[in-house]
Amino acid sequence: MKHTITIFVIFLSIASSAIKAQSDVIFEKSTRENYIVSFQPGNRPEHQTTNIIIKEIARITNRNVMAVEYTINYRQDITIKRSGNKIFTTIIIKDIRLTGSTRIHAFDITDVLLPEQVEFSGTISFPRIKTYNIKQNPSRISPVETKFTFENIDTTANVRPNFVMDDLKFIYTPANRRNFLEKANLIEEYFYSDVRLNQIFADLSIIYPQNYKRCFEYRQMIDAMGFAISELYQKDFPNRLDLYVNDPISFMPKLANASSLLEQKAAELDYVMLNLPIYYFNDGVRLIPVNTSEARWHFEQALQIDPNFAPAIAQISRLEYNAGNTDNAILGVKRAYSIGAFDNDTRNLLQQLSLSIDDRLISDAVQFESKKDYQNALSAYLKAQDFCQSVPSLACKDLIARGITLARKGIYSDMMSNANRLFRAGNLETAERSVRQAIEYHRNHKKDIPDAGDAFRLLNDIKSLQYTQNIEKGISLLENKMYSQALPLFEAAKAIEDEFRVTKNENLLSLIKEAKRPLIIQNLQQAIQQAKSNLLDQARNTIQQAGNDIYSYGFIEDDELRDLINVARLEVQSQHCINIHNQISFMLNGANESISQLKFLEAESIFKNARDLKDKNADCNIDFVYVERRRAEVLPAIQYQQMLVTVEGNIQKAEYDKAVELYNQATNHFNHNGLSKFKLTHFSLLDFTLRQNNCFVLCVSSYFIAIEDAQSALILLNNLEQRKLSRRMMKAEQQSLGRLLARLDYAKDPLIKPKAKVKEHTKGKYYYRYLRKAYLKEFKAQ
Repeated sequence: MKHTITIFVIFLSIASSAIKAQSDVIFEKSTRENYIVSFQPGNRPEHQTTNIIIKEIARITNRNVMAVEYTINYRQDITIKRSGNKIFTTIIIKDIRLTGSTRIHAFDITDVLLPEQVEFSGTISFPRIKTYNIKQNPSRISPVETKFTFENIDTTANVRPNFVMDDLKFIYTPANRRNFLEKANLIEEYFYSDVRLNQIFADLSIIYPQNYKRCFEYRQMIDAMGFAISELYQKDFPNRLDLYVNDPISFMPKLANASSLLEQKAAELDYVMLNLPIYYFNDGVRLIPVNTSEARWHFEQALQIDPNFAPAIAQISRLEYNAGNTDNAILGVKRAYSIGAFDNDTRNLLQQLSLSIDDRLISDAVQFESKKDYQNALSAYLKAQDFCQSVPSLACKDLIARGITLARKGIYSDMMSNANRLFRAGNLETAERSVRQAIEYHRNHKKDIPDAGDAFRLLNDIKSLQYTQNIEKGISLLENKMYSQALPLFEAAKAIEDEFRVTKNENLLSLIKEAKRPLIIQNLQQAIQQAKSNLLDQARNTIQQAGNDIYSYGFIEDDELRDLINVARLEVQSQHCINIHNQISFMLNGANESISQLKFLEAESIFKNARDLKDKNADCNIDFVYVERRRAEVLPAIQYQQMLVTVEGNIQKAEYDKAVELYNQATNHFNHNGLSKFKLTHFSLLDFTLRQNNCFVLCVSSYFIAIEDAQSALILLNNLEQRKLSRRMMKAEQQSLGRLLARLDYAKDPLIKPKAKVKEHTKGKYYYRYLRKAYLKEFKAQ
């Protein structure tokens, strides 16, 4: 009994120890550690990011790179627990703090100096028993707390281990570098913005909107400053750098002041620019007594800004008038009135200026009139009339209308005086032009020049004298046989006789015919020579003109001219027929050339064109027998090639049966007529078919099967198989050919092995399975 109790107590003790071992902490350690970040010489990859950060801090803070470093201080908690046959190691890194070079000027940059990742390795050792190594690859780390857990199998019960952290590294990634550089650049931009704001204040201090001549320059400056301020607002320094807590350069109040001052200056400048034409105009008016050129420049500047600024237009018009430039002044006044909207001062100025211009125009016109310079007088009166009609404040004076009438009468009188002077001097052509100008001027201005009888009488006198002179000169030339020069004079006299009242010469018509007849003969002789020179178009035109002249000049009954024109026509016709004969001979040579190249259809086309040319010129009686004889010699070849062309057409239209039938006819035609003598080559239907499309090949294979030409049909099916045509597309043809081959093979030798024979036909290809099945079935049925 005592022994039993002892065993039970031992069991309870062991069980109690096992339960306790399930949650035993067998190692625990908590320390604060430091990790120093400084510049590391060399180009090792793990130092690249931190070296960039250190160098950038040194540059911005103007320090030596070796003097810049910061320390990462962190708490490291290590706990090892045993549970059964496993140990669990927990490593916690937390409460990360930075000290050292963690500021750029007045700004703390700790947030962008915190590392992104951590990696470490450590050793768990059971004294004199066993050692475990643990390793943590780079992992993201939190500045608050990051926990790592490791699990190992262990059977060393009741033995406490030790843990040594062999190596721990904080890792800076490209994200660290990017975030740091972004903040560093932002801080630099923040301090540089102070320079920009100071420059903006300086620029605003020199902007004086009342100095209106520089307003466009000021506008550019204000726009540039507005853009700069907008850029500064977009940087969002207050939120990104927390300027509400720390604003070393007072950026926020400076920016607000700059914005307010800019708005004030912009509003003042807008007002000035809105009234800019008025500013220029007022200074221009002030300068008129002092410097008219400078005043004019100011008015022109006002118009460049507002082209419809009527006061400036009126002032420039007055300056033009005072300078004697009346035309420019007129244009300015008209332009000002066309705008319509202006103040009372401008209206009064325009009214006074209009009266002055009107008086000057009338005065100029009267002076020209007194000098009998009617052309310039008329121009001045018309200008005055146009001006007074276009200006609302003026009423046209009666003097203007009377002056226009007198000036036009004076111009007409000058024209007539000049025409009479030329007539008396014997210069008839120039006198005629002058008097006709006077008549035309009268027609255009009948209201001012009611009668032009003197002009018509003078024109009739001129034409009467021309009539007499033309006939006299023509007779003299006719006597000297200068027909081509005499005829125009007689015809000019006839034209005068028909239009004007002149004393007629009864012999004028006979004189015209006497001058024209030799010219007609000369033209017909020229036509004969043109025909002989093969210039047939020119000859026909010359004959046509001569025929027209014979009719119009009354030579219809003249036998000599009629015979001569017939001779010319016959000569043209003769040469024309020679040309046709030569052309047909040339065409025959072309046909022979085509025949030598075996282009018989091309030769047939030439034969047809030659026949059409002969028929069109039947009156030439061309001997065409030699052409027809040559065509008859090659007609079988022509017909053969026509049949082949038709076959090709039938194939294109999918009329395959017609194509097969016609090709067989072509074969018979070729053999019957022995066309090989023409060096033509004819392909068998099988060879021809192998060059055609799949559908035609299938059709011809059916044709060969129908005439029991099994080998040709099989060749065509093999060709389709090489073209990779689907076997389903030729199922019917395979089956028909299979049955035909079976019947033919059975007829030759009923004891052959059908499977071996059909394999021989198809070369054992699965492609011919429809043929094989039909063959075996048909052979079995025999």
